[in-house]
Amino acid sequence: MKRSMKILAGLLIVSFMLSACGSSMSKESGYSPAREYYDDDYALAEAAGAEAYDYSTDDVYAYDMEAEEAVEPESANAEILEEGSPQSDRKLIKNVNMNVETEEFDKFLINIDHKVASLGGYVERSEISGKSLYADSSNRTASITARVPNDKLDSFVNQITEQSNITNKTVSTEDVTLQYADTQAHIESLKTEQKRLNDLIEKAEDLDTILTLEARLTEVSYQIESYERQIRSMDNQVDYSTVYLYVEEVTHYTPVEKAPLSAGERISQGLKENLYRIGHGFSEFGINFVIALPFIILMLLIVGVIALVIVLIVKSASKKAAKNAEKRRQIYMQQQQMQQNAAKQQQVNKPAVTEKSGEEKPEQK
Repeated sequence: MKRSMKILAGLLIVSFMLSACGSSMSKESGYSPAREYYDDDYALAEAAGAEAYDYSTDDVYAYDMEAEEAVEPESANAEILEEGSPQSDRKLIKNVNMNVETEEFDKFLINIDHKVASLGGYVERSEISGKSLYADSSNRTASITARVPNDKLDSFVNQITEQSNITNKTVSTEDVTLQYADTQAHIESLKTEQKRLNDLIEKAEDLDTILTLEARLTEVSYQIESYERQIRSMDNQVDYSTVYLYVEEVTHYTPVEKAPLSAGERISQGLKENLYRIGHGFSEFGINFVIALPFIILMLLIVGVIALVIVLIVKSASKKAAKNAEKRRQIYMQQQQMQQNAAKQQQVNKPAVTEKSGEEKPEQK
């Protein structure tokens, strides 16, 4: 049991020492991989109950310096940050965002695909939006994410510039050199600890100790895989630059103002733009009119039918009103005729009454 406790204590000491060495590795701090190796070996031997070796002799230190000089060129990645180091040694991630206009939408997209393939890159994402009857704009658009080799980025951007009109362009560069070197240092420290753990597992005899060491070994292996994934991701981003391209189909490029413009140039440019807008407006009106012609004809037919029904209703009402007026006129005429006939009859009967009234009446006494 005491032997197990010693091994566990040695494991904790080793983990602490490796973490401290991995996070503070630099020339200023006097980091030495060989020195760390001997210190850890001494701690492991002491924890395992073995005889402790004395590494304070001159021979040991001489070997320590030779080992450090042999390992330093591979592990000390911070040297690439020194003044005067070549730019190619730095880890730079380049991203380009471009908004462009094109008058030949289909041809431009085909050329982009061919160019990316010829440069040894690939299209990571592509999205094309076509025309729609219910869209605010009838122009097509495309959103493309292309990955091209870092050394071919300028060639790709130049071709886009030559075949389109750029309305917006943004170039960003991220330097991940320090992060890359630090991640590699973590991997080296964890691999050293992994080797020590495997050695301790081979020497351990207690089951509890073996299980504890294996649990820690699994954790270390997982951390190594995680850091290696980060390294692969950074390598991919460094080797292949990312170009975010937004393409818009237009019939006329947006004019690029070149300052300063004289008054005559401004007037000329303004007249050209206005004449283009007027011509384009008439053209669009004619096209939209022809497109909407079936709808216009249908509406005219519906309006004509409605008008015809209204006219028929009005005519029918007019005829009915005329018939009623004629009936009233005939009744009025009949009444007038009857009145005239009555008046004539009265005139005929009036003389007879007069003669009778003209006879002499006997005098009354």
